[in-house]
Amino acid sequence: MTSRSPPAKDTQQEWLVVDWSSDAATQSPDLVRRSSTSGVQETLALFETRDSEGLPQRPPILSSAGFKLCFLPDVATVAGDTRLVQTLTENFRVPSFFWESLGTEANGFFRGHREVMSLGGPPFYSTVSRFLIKSVDQVPNRLVDYHWQYAAFASCWSKAQNGDPVVVLLCFDMYREQSDGKPRGLARNIKHAFEQQQTSGNLSHIASCPLGIYSVLIATLLSEFDAELWGFKSPLRDFEKNRLNATNEDQDLGTRYGKMHELSRHIIHMSETIEVTAQTIEQIVVTHQRWSKREFVSSAPPSMAAVDQTEQGDRSSDEANIEEELLFDLTLFRNLKLRAKSFEKRLHNEIQLAFNWVAAQNSAIQQELLFAQQVSLNAGKSIRRTVEIASMTFLPATFLTGVFGMNMPTFTGDSWSDMSWELGGVLIALLAAIMVGILIIYLFGGDQDERQRKDGKVREEQINYQVAGELATRSSIRRRASKRWNRLAQHFMFS
Repeated sequence: MTSRSPPAKDTQQEWLVVDWSSDAATQSPDLVRRSSTSGVQETLALFETRDSEGLPQRPPILSSAGFKLCFLPDVATVAGDTRLVQTLTENFRVPSFFWESLGTEANGFFRGHREVMSLGGPPFYSTVSRFLIKSVDQVPNRLVDYHWQYAAFASCWSKAQNGDPVVVLLCFDMYREQSDGKPRGLARNIKHAFEQQQTSGNLSHIASCPLGIYSVLIATLLSEFDAELWGFKSPLRDFEKNRLNATNEDQDLGTRYGKMHELSRHIIHMSETIEVTAQTIEQIVVTHQRWSKREFVSSAPPSMAAVDQTEQGDRSSDEANIEEELLFDLTLFRNLKLRAKSFEKRLHNEIQLAFNWVAAQNSAIQQELLFAQQVSLNAGKSIRRTVEIASMTFLPATFLTGVFGMNMPTFTGDSWSDMSWELGGVLIALLAAIMVGILIIYLFGGDQDERQRKDGKVREEQINYQVAGELATRSSIRRRASKRWNRLAQHFMFS
């Protein structure tokens, strides 16, 4: 629909708002929705370059002085209308990349263009820009939800025949990825911001500069970025406050770890968009300085470039004030960038803490396994020693039994028989002494490592036993650690 507000204090500026509305008779002036066919035709008529008889004409929206604010559909929808794209390209100098994926999927840009329409005519300034904002929403029992806010603008500035400025601002993508039928808050805020400028009488000052409208747009975008960036604080603080609350269901490490990584991804995106927006504002400031000082390379021939000599000189107070506002907004955007970096670092600390927590619990489980293994080894060692002692105990008796059971050679004479028993007795005594010596050495000698542990030279094993014993006494901690570790393993196996 097309609406004109009362003149108010700014009597020199015509206020024209083109709302892409479905029903102008019933919708609120602040409500911006998709248009019906009649609304589309009405909007197209404002950009028509030929009259009803087919003769060339200046588009009606550029024919009269004043400020015109137009809310159009998303760029992809407009790009499907070849006639409208040709009209906007010819009259607003919109570059071709603006309608392509290079422009629609960009995270931000600004481009300015200046030319002289005809010999002796006023200069014509046009700009295109794009901004991107990411928002997050906390959803119960789910990972952090998010959505994107898209904003694309095309503007032109010239002068009417009476010398008053003609300013047209086209707003795109205010409906992009919006299926709920509700208008984006950014569209309402932009419309409200310019209405306030008109009511306060500042619209004429803004319209006097080709980039004056960006002082209002950037201030509105700044409020949006600030509000959406603070939206990251609540989930981040939840992680920080509940990190040690073991009774909280959110302490399941698998879920907690996944949520933190998901939020980290969104913060990185938000930090990126703020960084790009700050660079875009810097480009706007540089372009404003060049245009206000007439430091440009005109696209017109040299004979036509001289027609604007009367406008050269020092910048007006309006231009200086607009530049100061842009520089101030740039400073605030840089501050937002630092805040986003701070959120990113804080979340990284939480992720690192969770990682260390998992590593510590894993280490505790490993220590328990080592302790159980050591206990098993000690039990096996005791059994082995028992078997060895039993073997050493019965081996001499077995040997003696074998000796006495041997068939000793005898002759028919008592001398050789006595000699045999004497030799057998000596042999038995010698073997018994050897076996007793071996048994004494085995029982009381021990290995070198065992003697060192008894003498206190090696304490590491005792310390490990002590630590493992303390961990073993904390059965509740072990069970909780094992449970969390299993959940974390299942999370990463099936994610």
